[in-house]
Amino acid sequence: MKTAGKKLRLLLAALCLVMIVFLLLPLFFGFFSGGMVLLPFFAAVGYAAVRYDRLLAIADRKAKWGRAVLKVGIALLTAFGILLAGLSVWMAAWAARPADEQAQTVIVLGCKVHGDEPSTMLRRRLDAAIDWANKNPQSSIIVTGGKGNGEDKAEAEVMRNYLIANGIEPRRIYLENQAENTLENLELSAKIVRQNGLDSNAVVVTDHFHQLRAALFARKAGLEASPLSCYTQWYFLPVYWCRELLALLRALVLGF
Repeated sequence: MKTAGKKLRLLLAALCLVMIVFLLLPLFFGFFSGGMVLLPFFAAVGYAAVRYDRLLAIADRKAKWGRAVLKVGIALLTAFGILLAGLSVWMAAWAARPADEQAQTVIVLGCKVHGDEPSTMLRRRLDAAIDWANKNPQSSIIVTGGKGNGEDKAEAEVMRNYLIANGIEPRRIYLENQAENTLENLELSAKIVRQNGLDSNAVVVTDHFHQLRAALFARKAGLEASPLSCYTQWYFLPVYWCRELLALLRALVLGF
């Protein structure tokens, strides 16, 4: 029984080590991600798993309170891990839902642009929107995203130009170039929907990890949203997923 428990702890430690490597990976590409905030959590869980017997021995030498403190610490780490796992299941389940074939409004959420060109991630979102628009010629497309730090143009302007260059008629495209975050993306897009009499049943185009929070904000803005997800590089998915977990927690607790 003890051997099985030790093997499980070693497996948990190995998983934590893998997550740490993935969370540090963006540094080799020259950028920092908010998902790295979870590095101490995975480090603490991995260390506790490997050094559990040693920690117990140390706790036993600290009189009555030593083992109690250790148990509380492990319980807190476990509870937080269960919370993250539950949110991850929710995120994955929502992203796996099919897009509503009856929806006539497409909302493409912006992200980083480089000069006049969309980033790789944004290009994948736009390509997914183009594919949907070609299959649904009556649909309208809202591109949303303001001018971020280090960007020469608003993301929405670059997005519109990319859509037009790839055969989407300009009359089908609505521009929202003020939003600075996901909540504003959906709130300002909903305003465009109401002002132009567009279908409030919308397909939201973004990455898998982003879909649930986008849907929560869409509902808050008075829209019915279904997900249309694009591909995310597998080696970046863990760090983006962890960042999104923290953003989802903030959205659920603080509402933004």
